[in-house]
Amino acid sequence: MDSPRGRSTAAGDVGGGPGHGGGPVPAATLPEHLAGPLDAGHRRWAHEPGRGVPAGGHRASGRGGRPGGPGCGSPQGLRALAAVVETLVRFESERVPGKGRGRQLGFPTMNLRIPENLQLEYGIYACWVQAGDRTYPGALHYGPVLVFGEADPSLEVHLLDSAPEDTPPVLRVEVVRWIRPVQSFPSPEALRAQMEQDVAACRRALGLEGEGPDRVAAELRRRGVGVRVHRFGQSTRTAQEAAQALGTTPERIVKSVLFLADGDPVLVLVSGAHRVSPAKLAQATGARRVRPADADTVARITGFPAGAVPPVGHPTRLPVYMDRALVEADLLYAGAGAPDALFEIRPEDLRRVTSAEVVDLHE
Repeated sequence: MDSPRGRSTAAGDVGGGPGHGGGPVPAATLPEHLAGPLDAGHRRWAHEPGRGVPAGGHRASGRGGRPGGPGCGSPQGLRALAAVVETLVRFESERVPGKGRGRQLGFPTMNLRIPENLQLEYGIYACWVQAGDRTYPGALHYGPVLVFGEADPSLEVHLLDSAPEDTPPVLRVEVVRWIRPVQSFPSPEALRAQMEQDVAACRRALGLEGEGPDRVAAELRRRGVGVRVHRFGQSTRTAQEAAQALGTTPERIVKSVLFLADGDPVLVLVSGAHRVSPAKLAQATGARRVRPADADTVARITGFPAGAVPPVGHPTRLPVYMDRALVEADLLYAGAGAPDALFEIRPEDLRRVTSAEVVDLHE
């Protein structure tokens, strides 16, 4: 850690997963390689060090774009903020003692030391929390707890699923999506009711609700392949997480990465041990320019959030290119439409059900 208060960074070197890309990369090429739903299409909002947000207010200081017009403390500004803020913030921080209020409200939280350079506005966020060697979905609170008359901000995370028995002293957090601003409530009971809604919103934002795996399994059966879908009590968004959950190697993990080739969407299947070569993909597609799709485009075209994209089950049929290295495996595991779901399939069946063109695509 850079300091006893923790470390915060804008994401730029996160490993990729079954539903997106993979490997340490600079921010300029982030969309293909980011872990799960984080994407360069998301906008970053910085909290200016030393300049707090007044109770009841919510000021954004933007980098890479900000809503125009009224300040974000106004209703107009809050609506604009809700429409655009999907953060690209990762940080690690020490656990610190809390007051036990979350547990009293039925939502136990872990209190974290606020990093000095935390680039985050006050609010409630959907996030992923790495505790030791496992990753859990979470809801993050950053700001004052106004219902208890506290003006000083706190940083607290509630794990949406079961928490580990022995939580390590340092946690790593990936902030995925802004849910709502910090606000005051007339009573703890009203806050509890809102927290129930917040948890549901975080689950939706993280792709943990819906019929994704069922839809994928049904589509595979329709195409003549019966598969077994594995559900895990932890994230399988990255190739490393998926391989660890299965007890296998990244070479057997299939990443489904959406690219735009001269503006047209194409789906690339590559192993978790490799990165896609844009030059090879351009040659295979005959396009002059190829680039990874951003998160909004991924969700709109595939019907699944980035980080949980399967190779089948999309609203429209996509041209699919399969890296030749995948054919060499005896068994593969691909994303099943949720960030905690995978299905197993033989390489020849994957090629057949996707009508993929097999070419050399990895760097």
